[in-house]
Amino acid sequence: MSEVRGWRTDIVALAIVRRGDSVLMVREQRGSDPQLTYWLLPGGLVERGEVVSEGLVREVREEAGLQVLEIGSLACIQHTVDANKGLQVLAFVYELLLWSGELQPDDPDGDILEVAFVPVAEAAERLGRLPLNAVSRCIADYLRGIYPAGMTWMCKQLASGEWQLTSVPNIPRFGLGRHMA
Repeated sequence: MSEVRGWRTDIVALAIVRRGDSVLMVREQRGSDPQLTYWLLPGGLVERGEVVSEGLVREVREEAGLQVLEIGSLACIQHTVDANKGLQVLAFVYELLLWSGELQPDDPDGDILEVAFVPVAEAAERLGRLPLNAVSRCIADYLRGIYPAGMTWMCKQLASGEWQLTSVPNIPRFGLGRHMA
């Protein structure tokens, strides 16, 4: 995390852990409201002094109890800008090729309530229900096979509150707009 003139930048590492036709998800509690829970991919903030791969390995271990043996290809990068909150997030989403262990969260924050492998279609559906739908939609559509690996997504909240979503490379046939200037 860094601060630049009142803005905060978070670097996030997320993992796609597959087992057959299923993807690993964690149910995480947000805030103090026990009803406010979301199903997410395992991952989180890269800590000071870590590179993205180290943060990814640590987060998967903490949230799911798995040991990462080999990180695979970059599924996508997302750069999200929320001017209302003075926040930008740079998220790296990687496929994991090899892992070992039993599902047993060891989350020091105590936010992980459940860990489970769910069918890919259900994982994509759960990601599509997240509050930042424009952001999670990219990952959900990647899991559905709509977008190829290696995409860079840029999401920006407009003054209207709507999210503008663009990609590199630009894919106009999927209804995405031009690159932001």
